[in-house]
Amino acid sequence: DRLGMTRTRFHSPHGLPPGRGQQPDVTTARDIAILARAVLGYPDALGYTSARERPLRGGKFIMRSHNRLLRDVNGCDGLKTGYYSKAGYSIAATAERDGTRVISVVLGSSRSRTRDARAARLIELGFERLQDLETAGDASASVTLGR
Repeated sequence: DRLGMTRTRFHSPHGLPPGRGQQPDVTTARDIAILARAVLGYPDALGYTSARERPLRGGKFIMRSHNRLLRDVNGCDGLKTGYYSKAGYSIAATAERDGTRVISVVLGSSRSRTRDARAARLIELGFERLQDLETAGDASASVTLGR
């Protein structure tokens, strides 16, 4: 795969739970982070993922995002939440502060609030670690797919 998502097998184009006779999509947090980083290469994507509400069909319907981090985490502007009974609650979240972006991925949570709390904490840890590097005098450091 061109992106390097070596542990992912998509069996559908939509990411929904598998239909009768279909195999489920399989992935890892690392591979979802790689995909998130690739999506961020398309700046228009954040225009969609950052919307907490969006009118559809001439305002007859309102789409509301399930991503509570858009409201609760400073700088959060995406990306995607999910739930599948066999896989639990998941999220790929991203936030930007002062020109620095962090991506957080949480898979397999038993509750959406647990997923959100873990993702928010990972975002905060990411910014803290980057601040530590800057404070240590290495302002040019960049972290890719860090742990």
